[in-house]
Amino acid sequence: MRHMVMGQTSTRGEVWRTMLMSLGSWALRGYGMWACERVADDVFVGSVGTFHPLDWPEPEIAYSFDQPFWGQGFATEAAGASRDWLFAHFPLSRAASLIRPGNLASKRVAERLGAACERAFELRGCTYEHWVHRRPSGN
Repeated sequence: MRHMVMGQTSTRGEVWRTMLMSLGSWALRGYGMWACERVADDVFVGSVGTFHPLDWPEPEIAYSFDQPFWGQGFATEAAGASRDWLFAHFPLSRAASLIRPGNLASKRVAERLGAACERAFELRGCTYEHWVHRRPSGN
């Protein structure tokens, strides 16, 4: 989870704050993060959903999966479902994925989902690439 939010492993306090923020997002915005489990055995594999703190440029399709589950298609499947759900329930023309420049796997996921990198920018002292997911025409 080294690339989540600030690019380093979270403390217990940071995890608690993130959980509260996610619950607040569902209550205030109507969207947030989901836990992802492997269907075969209900093992937690990661998280996916829409993340939008006040200082984010737009709602983000966010995804993070534990390392043992990398390369198995979980991120692409879950992020695609999250994006589709967001566009089905909210009148947004686009959403973002904010990806650290060194996170090649997340860039590949964004590319598979049809997102395009618009720019690099600084946020909270970190450099991110701003990848854009556009609502499919006709939806």
